[in-house]
Amino acid sequence: MSYTGAIKETPRILVIDDEKDVCIFLEDVLDEDGYDVLTALSVEEGVKAVSSMRPDIVLIDKNMHAENGIDVLARIKAIDENIVVIVMTGYGTMESARRAMELGAFDYITKPFDLDCVKTVIKNSLRGRTKTSV
Repeated sequence: MSYTGAIKETPRILVIDDEKDVCIFLEDVLDEDGYDVLTALSVEEGVKAVSSMRPDIVLIDKNMHAENGIDVLARIKAIDENIVVIVMTGYGTMESARRAMELGAFDYITKPFDLDCVKTVIKNSLRGRTKTSV
């Protein structure tokens, strides 16, 4: 069986990052690519958005002021294990990348990130969701 259909709804992406400039940048860039982009500047705001909006993808900063993004990953997966979570960090280590993947992160990208890489990771995550839902 081959898959020829497209995703029926506009994919919704939630960016959780305590740096407003990062949220605005990703919102602008991803919106131009046709995604429905939401942003949250705190962990609590982000977790509430996950609960109420059920985004397809969450891009979360690993180093937030209130909480470690990797710990929040577990909270997001507890709400909906099918949400794709991509962890972003400016201070990546192999240990934190391993932990993120163990907790169900789709990918782990470092800042400053290559925008083409981010877009590719997003497309790949959506492709994986689409194939498993057919």
